[in-house]
Amino acid sequence: MGGQAQEIAAAMEEAWREAGVSLSMQDREALSSVGLENVFASILRGEGRAAAAEGAAPAQEMLDMQAAWGAADNESFNFEQLWESLKQNDTGYEAAWNAALEERAVEYAFQPNNRYLGEADLLQRGTECFHRGDLVEAVLLLEAAVQASPEDSIAWQTLGQAHADSDDDYRAIACLRRAVTADPHNLDALLALGVSYTNELDQTRALQHLQFWLESHPDFVALEPKMDEVAPGAATFNPYIVQQRVTAMFEAAAEQVPADADLHLTLGVLHNLSREYPKAIAAFERALELRPTDYSLWNKLGATQANAMSCQAAVPCYVRALELKPQYVRALTNLGISYGNMSLHMEAAQCYLKALSLNKDASHVWSYLTMTFTSMHRPDLVEKAAHGDFNLFREDIDF
Repeated sequence: MGGQAQEIAAAMEEAWREAGVSLSMQDREALSSVGLENVFASILRGEGRAAAAEGAAPAQEMLDMQAAWGAADNESFNFEQLWESLKQNDTGYEAAWNAALEERAVEYAFQPNNRYLGEADLLQRGTECFHRGDLVEAVLLLEAAVQASPEDSIAWQTLGQAHADSDDDYRAIACLRRAVTADPHNLDALLALGVSYTNELDQTRALQHLQFWLESHPDFVALEPKMDEVAPGAATFNPYIVQQRVTAMFEAAAEQVPADADLHLTLGVLHNLSREYPKAIAAFERALELRPTDYSLWNKLGATQANAMSCQAAVPCYVRALELKPQYVRALTNLGISYGNMSLHMEAAQCYLKALSLNKDASHVWSYLTMTFTSMHRPDLVEKAAHGDFNLFREDIDF
């Protein structure tokens, strides 16, 4: 075991003691054999998905971390307590977390045989398709646009937003990173990137980009946060301290400019990060007072209601988002999750199949659909789902 691995193991052992976690020697050996980087990687793959600003976790996959944690007794293992303890001793954890993230940060992969390559007015046409909700065509047009103009920040940003609307934050982040690289002061891309990092459970990068958005905004230069002003002895990497400080800066900005919807939107995202759902709900509701036809805000409010265990309150928010943008894949998926958590399995299946008809490559939605069919006791439909073709269900389900 290398030096860093020994430090990580020692820190984990201390964290177990501080958190009062009772694990057997077999459990600890299982966790050590998996490796902290692999534990973090499993989190990034969505196993045990935490709360996010735009996505609500289905009940079937909550706390599904057994492969990473060994045979730990769920009743005695308190992950929240452990994380609170880990926050106080950061040695090694930032490196392991970042390693898992960077492993996923591959170059954006373009679709082959794009029929729009070489055509004119690609950004304009792609943007029009995006606003109409035709996300499949929008992605093709915008991919052609960025291949023609690789430094076009707006084209990369719009492509990233199209992927985000398709419930694909992984590709959205790849595009938004390119947008910010091309123009570090593209405020819309910075804000969207912060939200996507939140959805992907990357709290550190979410906070960094939301902070930079505030620093770059011409209306809030005087409120530029000084993140190096940390209390003596505090850890350099401490998401809890950073989150508190960034939230305080946005609260100060919102007091200064209370009619700025983006400030309230961001506060909603920040309160989601800290799982302060009543505050997040209030922030999104205030943003919607200022921007009532913003479909993505309605989805964020719905996801927050769902994460606060109020699926009945979430459903009308998703419905409103879909009234504003009928082909909004992310809201369709979230609506299906809420229906599933309310045991309305047929309604959930309809939502998932509609979402898949708009984005057939959404592998996580196929997983949700399969779990729904299992809950419906329909092994015949489970078998069909294995083929990955939504058209096979046309005779069984109206979507």
